[in-house]
Amino acid sequence: MKTDYEVFISFKNTEEVSRDKIVKLWDKKNGKELLVLKHNDRIWGAKFSKDENEILSWSKDNIVKLWDKKSGKELLILKHNDGINGAKFSKDEN
Repeated sequence: MKTDYEVFISFKNTEEVSRDKIVKLWDKKNGKELLVLKHNDRIWGAKFSKDENEILSWSKDNIVKLWDKKSGKELLILKHNDGINGAKFSKDEN
């Protein structure tokens, strides 16, 4: 499936990486910013679900968040006591 959207980890500049705490969703056709998704600390990564309806993000704040792509609403927040190095959807996305 080819998407018209792209997810970016947004950093203002290299000196501010740990302060930005934002994932942005942009329309690839016109460059319009569609969503701003926030964590409490540096973003380690983000990715789309297979059907591209949800975005998964993880951060140095030891939290994984599942977002609705259309509304930007947090659907699920998973907290961990230790660092999170990555996150992914299961193959069947259940």
